[in-house]
Amino acid sequence: MSPQLEDFTQNGFVEIVPAAGDMSYEKILTEASLMVTDYSGVQFDFAYMRKPIVYYHPDTLPPHYESGGIDYPTQGFGPIITNHEDVVDEICKYMENSCKTEPEYIDRANDFFEFDDFNNAKRIYEEIYNSLK
Repeated sequence: MSPQLEDFTQNGFVEIVPAAGDMSYEKILTEASLMVTDYSGVQFDFAYMRKPIVYYHPDTLPPHYESGGIDYPTQGFGPIITNHEDVVDEICKYMENSCKTEPEYIDRANDFFEFDDFNNAKRIYEEIYNSLK
């Protein structure tokens, strides 16, 4: 969104963070309570943390991925919303519920991710090490 910053009016409720300079994706992901996205790959980071995701897929938005990828209606990590008014309502619903992820979507994340521990770096290191032998 950085190129369109001037298209948005800043206010005390929404902060638009440019994707350059001192911006830190890790900081944003860990501090954020809710993600609204279309098909962004960052959704997987959010789902891994079991944080709520709302997909905004208006009919005018063409799919970004070929079939064979994630099937959003059955594997997505959050509800799929197709119009502006419902997106606002869904965001408000999550905010009123302290941005708690619904059990259905926690189950989907649990099914999607094979590991849920702090050993990913170790596994990657061991795979690289073993492949170099």
